[in-house]
Amino acid sequence: MDFALDATASAVRDVATDVLSRHEAEWSSTFGKHAHADDHDAKLWQSLVDAGLLALALPESAGGDDLGVLGVAPLLRTLGAAAAVTPAIGTIAAELTLRSAAPATRERLAAPPARGAWYSVAVSEPGAALTVNPVTRIIDGKLTGVKTGVLHADGAVAFFVTTADGVVVVPREAAGVTVARTPSSSGAGEYTVAFTDVAVAADDILGVDSAVLRDQYRLALARYADGLIEGATRLTADHVSTREQFGKPIALFQAVSQQLADIYVIGRGMELATTAAGWRLSQGLAAGRDLTIATYWLAAEIPATMRTMTHLHGGIGVDLTYPLHRYFSVAKDLARLVGGAAANLDELASSSHEVSRLVADAPRTSTGEKVSSSLVEVPPSLVEVRGAQATSLETPHADLETPHADTAPEDTTMFVDLTPEQYALRDEMRSYFTGLVSAEDAREMLVDRHGPAYRKVIKQMGDDGRLGVGWPKEYGGKGFGEIEQQLFTNEAVRADVPLPSVTLQTVGPTLQALGTEEQKQRFLPAILAGEVHFAIGYTEPDAGTDLASLTTTAVRDGDHYIVNGQKIFTTGGHDADYIWLACRTDKEVPKHKGITILIVDTTDPGFSWTPIITADGAHHVNATYYNDVKVPVSMRVGEEGGGWRLITTQLNHERVMLGPAGKLDGLAEHVRAWARGTGPDGVVIGEHTDVTRTLAQIDAYVRINELLNWQVASTGEAISMADAAATKVFSTERLQLVGRMIDEIVGRFGDLSDEATADLVNWLDVQQKRNAVITFGGGVNEVMRDMIATAGLGLPKAKR
Repeated sequence: MDFALDATASAVRDVATDVLSRHEAEWSSTFGKHAHADDHDAKLWQSLVDAGLLALALPESAGGDDLGVLGVAPLLRTLGAAAAVTPAIGTIAAELTLRSAAPATRERLAAPPARGAWYSVAVSEPGAALTVNPVTRIIDGKLTGVKTGVLHADGAVAFFVTTADGVVVVPREAAGVTVARTPSSSGAGEYTVAFTDVAVAADDILGVDSAVLRDQYRLALARYADGLIEGATRLTADHVSTREQFGKPIALFQAVSQQLADIYVIGRGMELATTAAGWRLSQGLAAGRDLTIATYWLAAEIPATMRTMTHLHGGIGVDLTYPLHRYFSVAKDLARLVGGAAANLDELASSSHEVSRLVADAPRTSTGEKVSSSLVEVPPSLVEVRGAQATSLETPHADLETPHADTAPEDTTMFVDLTPEQYALRDEMRSYFTGLVSAEDAREMLVDRHGPAYRKVIKQMGDDGRLGVGWPKEYGGKGFGEIEQQLFTNEAVRADVPLPSVTLQTVGPTLQALGTEEQKQRFLPAILAGEVHFAIGYTEPDAGTDLASLTTTAVRDGDHYIVNGQKIFTTGGHDADYIWLACRTDKEVPKHKGITILIVDTTDPGFSWTPIITADGAHHVNATYYNDVKVPVSMRVGEEGGGWRLITTQLNHERVMLGPAGKLDGLAEHVRAWARGTGPDGVVIGEHTDVTRTLAQIDAYVRINELLNWQVASTGEAISMADAAATKVFSTERLQLVGRMIDEIVGRFGDLSDEATADLVNWLDVQQKRNAVITFGGGVNEVMRDMIATAGLGLPKAKR
């Protein structure tokens, strides 16, 4: 998996950045909003034309570069980052749509943009933004209909129009075309265009389905918006880093950096959703789900980030001569142009899991053939009828539309998907985990997460060879990479199967890298067999997230260390065979340098614990005590005093494991099953709009969470501290939000005297109380935000 731009796209980004860097924007311009004038930045448009950037998607025979979706995407993102107002969005969407037209048609229609003219895209209709079912149509060779939200229509050479009969090209000066300017927040040209019995020449009917133009236009809007939030975030980060109050940069006030870190997380979601959608379109695969999630995210999240960034700027943020007001206004315009959040959720809700997986998510070989799987044939009753309102009771998983198979896949090093082998592994893991835990064991583990039932499940996994998926083969693992390990974890948590995460993700990999041969031989085979269990001993009563302040001591005494101290919230400590203990071995050096990791045998008479029963009624965690515990020097991991590096490296990986998308998806699966039943009003619960919208919103969160997981996992050992932290913040806080969302629909549409509803409510209550810990377990989210602010945004670091 590779999210990085390829060489061609990187070159386009560099050229576009250079052009924008030499352009002096007039930030006070409102583009004729209050008087007749150009409805865009005409000077910048000409600079883009002169640099050849508007010819990127044109055929080489017309002087273009014949680039596809991925090649031109950096141009749109760069324009968005500069809040540049030009006709590029519509023109590029039109040029990319022409790649699906006949060569002669494409050649003819490439001439105007090659000369610097532009096209406008007309997709939306009154009351139906970006409609998938246009009522505009051709009757007896004449086009009739009304299009709204048409950008830069007045000066366009022609319109690319979606109709019930496919895409039609209509010259601006054609008889029967009426253009009326409509309001926009930014002042950028936006129009309603009426087509009244407009004669359409046969060669202006492209023979391209309207869905193709709609998808290209949605992607162009989303990619521009992706750049918009990136540019505004950079502008704000620079401002708070240099603006001083009370003798220091305001970025050092945690309230400032925390809010900007949240915007970073939202921006990562926007970038990844748009990247995934663009990649799928570039490969001729169905992209409807990712496109709809991207436009939903745009409408639901980006305008709010602009309000926050205006707040962080203070008065300068609303100064007409300063750039931010344009970012704010353009974000408002884009959110409206894509139809708002609710409409996109309704579209997302119209897909079904079985249909979408067979259409787009089925694994394929290198020649494009689908890999056989255990999926059942799609029942005709589940096939989406275009234009009909469907429900989302089946898990929405891939796409809303058919693939764009009329163009050859673009040649790129980018790959944003699972391989056929990874898809097969995912399906295998899903099937395995679904049947692993008995109902009796599940009930026991609700109250004792680490006990006999837990050990039984882990031992079974060991016997079945399911542990160590990501471990090297030389240590008995499967030799799979980070993505496969992520899939394994994701499917386990989706099925609510507990994993020995500490043992698999911290102890095992660290011992493989830094353990002695004795340690490797003693522990690694036993871990894979599911026979040995570790707990982490880091947190202390006075040293939580500030691990460097720990006080538990280990004093060298010959060939042993003598350990004294106390740890708290030691998960599974009451049932662990060993504690992976962080302790202080040198009090004279800086506190980060005096920490060592020891492996403590819990059978030592100096080790003891007391239970801490948590709000979910279960025994997960404990206070653990170390009273002259003897630890052989041979059980030291790495060098004495080298523990801090081990802790920080391990926590980056743990944060990814704390944020698998399967947690969200598992909650949604339980609710979907319940929603197939009938409510107190006699109506199937899942037929209520509020229910389908809630499930669609959760699906959007699941997909963005999944992409965050994939992106971090795909970097391997070069993991980004900021992105690992962002994944943890997103997943944990959206998981808690989803719990509240589900409570609302169950409370509104359920009957608690119904057995199925009562069972769901009780299960959800346990999950929500258990999930209360995840925003501070594995690193407090506020500290995660500090990491995002400094490592991801480059904000100054406060002295500690």
